Amino acid sequence: MTKIAFIGGGHIASALVAGAIAKGWPAETIAVAEPDAEKRKRLSSAHNIATVANAAALPQNAAAFILAVRPADAAQALAQTQTEAALVSLVAGLPLAKIKTLAQGATGGIVRAMPNTPAAIGEAMTVLCAAKDAPPAARKIAETVFAAVGKTLWLPEETMMAAATALSGSGPGYVFYFAEAMMEAAREAGFDAAAAETLTLQTLRGAALMAEKSGKTPRQLREAVAVPG
Repeated sequence: MTKIAFIGGGHIASALVAGAIAKGWPAETIAVAEPDAEKRKRLSSAHNIATVANAAALPQNAAAFILAVRPADAAQALAQTQTEAALVSLVAGLPLAKIKTLAQGATGGIVRAMPNTPAAIGEAMTVLCAAKDAPPAARKIAETVFAAVGKTLWLPEETMMAAATALSGSGPGYVFYFAEAMMEAAREAGFDAAAAETLTLQTLRGAALMAEKSGKTPRQLREAVAVPG
């Protein structure tokens, strides 16, 4: 089974690990480098995966190294990356050209990816784009990793990454905020917390599935609900 190594163990890396494990990815093929001891302990105990304090201690036979750190920490992490494996960056706003400059020791091909947090339940939407000189093997391993936790979409141009990040990367946050508002409105209308949650979550789930499976556009479905008068 393909081995993957994460540089950074924050929210999105944790979601990807959880999703991969849930989809049957063997725990022994996943390793995470995370300087925060509490995060390491949480990841190790939750998923029985190997965790180390820094990227230099990650297994060097991984097929892909996934950079999942804050933008401010990317330069330091990339300077420590010496690998012939594929390098997949999840760092928002860091272009391929800059990654290539910072990670001169990474020669296996560079891919940018932006998954979202539903990766934790195997329902991520991940957009990807690859450097022009990235070999097919780099694209394939990136596709394999993220297809294990949801759907993927390759972008024809890197310039589309910012818009895709706003739409699918940040999109779940807006959905959750909308759900909060619906639950609050239900409670104000007299429903208890449990009923408000059931009403809201099933409504959102049913609407999403109907949009996916009905063969109709969201506009057609909306107009069927919001009939004149």
